[in-house]
Amino acid sequence: MDLYIPAGLLFVLEIALTDVRAAAVKNGHGNAVFTFLGGVFIDWHSEAFMYGIFSLVTCGGTALLFVLRHQINLSRAEACL
Repeated sequence: MDLYIPAGLLFVLEIALTDVRAAAVKNGHGNAVFTFLGGVFIDWHSEAFMYGIFSLVTCGGTALLFVLRHQINLSRAEACL
């Protein structure tokens, strides 16, 4: 593994504004991890397998967001009672 990904993460950390630094670093780490995993999946199976896994992860994350939003709305409704 070369030094491109860690150097990119350090660059993002340096140029990001203080208010959004945590979000920028988390986004950079997520991109680095999924870039690495994408390469592993392509070596392991195929591009179609990689896109299939990533689409399942995306659908799972979207479902999780909807569930959390529903729970937050329920807790707000109970607080108003």
